[in-house]
Amino acid sequence: MSLRTPFDHTILPRPVKSSRRQFLVASAATTGAAFLDMGSMNAEEPRAPRDPVKAKPPTDPKIRLGWVGHNTRLQADTPYLGTAALSKIVKVVGISEATEKRRELCQEIVYFETGKKPNMYDNYRALLEGEKLDGLLCAFSPRRSLPVYKACLEAGVHCFGSFPEVEPRQELRDLLGLQARHPGVKLQFSSPWRHQLRYREAARLVREDQVLGRLTGCTHRLVPRGGAGSKSWTFPGCDLVTWFTGRWPLRARPDSDPASPVVLEYSDDFAVRFSRGATTFHGTLGDMDATSGKITYRGPVVGSRRVGGTRLWQPRPERRELRDFFEIIDDDRAPLVGVRQLRDTRLVSLLAHKAYKEQRTVGWEEVAV
Repeated sequence: MSLRTPFDHTILPRPVKSSRRQFLVASAATTGAAFLDMGSMNAEEPRAPRDPVKAKPPTDPKIRLGWVGHNTRLQADTPYLGTAALSKIVKVVGISEATEKRRELCQEIVYFETGKKPNMYDNYRALLEGEKLDGLLCAFSPRRSLPVYKACLEAGVHCFGSFPEVEPRQELRDLLGLQARHPGVKLQFSSPWRHQLRYREAARLVREDQVLGRLTGCTHRLVPRGGAGSKSWTFPGCDLVTWFTGRWPLRARPDSDPASPVVLEYSDDFAVRFSRGATTFHGTLGDMDATSGKITYRGPVVGSRRVGGTRLWQPRPERRELRDFFEIIDDDRAPLVGVRQLRDTRLVSLLAHKAYKEQRTVGWEEVAV
């Protein structure tokens, strides 16, 4: 009598064993590929399929790229490295990480996509000296990234990274002076909104089409430092307000409302108040939620609609950020978010913080650089 069951013969493959490192490398690489696919779904204009007969032969990568990280975060940073390695115009030639384990991990991510292993370095200065780079991706935290940007300006290497923390105005003044002495070097900073199509469309509707009419104010999201019950505030730089309105505040004054500790006053009776809700622009014709893109009309036209619909909705902007950075290097264009935008955001944040700390009205001329 046979004891075989129907499950003895199966077409399912045998389970494949893999180490944790192999799993992380494959996850980072496939995440970058997924971002490329999502970016192509959200393209501004559909492109016709390329004729294989007329297709151009593959060319050598134009941009020699380096990677600098300090204990790189796997979920937040490695998608940038995987997406850059997938680009046809980029060749990742060098990697700098704080530990040997992280260096090997980043090297395997690039090897998984390109079949070539980049050189490894202990620090970013050795990478800048050892490789002839065109661009550098900096995965340092905002507190650590400022020396990297200064070294890139001095070495003549374009750099992409997050907004650095420049608390004293002297640090900001030094960075502006260094950028003025090296105008050909581009610093491109990561922005959660300026690289997304839906925010670009919203800015165009507000500034050019004036769908909200005359802007009367803005309610900006504010998160207390140290938790919901804390009375310490970290004031944002209001880069979205500066971008949408094209102007800077005249003064900041403390407010008696505990939920909105500071009010930024602009020209034409435009004011920015802070709250724990979403960032919303108010106009004479309606309101716009900057986070969801929803426009609510009132008055003669009643109703609501969403900016751009689902066509312009991008969950994460990594692919567009890197594409803009590579185009800046290749086409010699001005950066979309550069040192000037860094100056604006830091000065607006300093203005609000100074008014709140000293409990008095502070003018723009007191913080201007």
